[in-house]
Amino acid sequence: MKDAALVPGVGWAQGLRYGALGFPLAFVALPLYVVLPNHYAVEFGVPLGVLGALLLAARLLDAVADPLIGRWVDGWFAASMRRVLLAAVAASVALALGFRALFFPAVR
Repeated sequence: MKDAALVPGVGWAQGLRYGALGFPLAFVALPLYVVLPNHYAVEFGVPLGVLGALLLAARLLDAVADPLIGRWVDGWFAASMRRVLLAAVAASVALALGFRALFFPAVR
């Protein structure tokens, strides 16, 4: 049986390559939505409703910011792959520092 594409003109291999970008992001998102609310509720007494509202607000901000960031980065690919790789390294460091700050905040 011939492979049927869900999107005309896009084969399964190309779809897999495109979708694979979401795989490492899932490793980042899972702790944010599963572990972090419990951590803040237990350690700092933040109500789960407040945490849920904050996470929803963050997702709404993502819905607006992600397409804009995507267009911005697409321009980088046209300019230089080195620029894209340097930006990816910088973003990875910022992500690691952000996770550290989320899980171990400086509380007085």
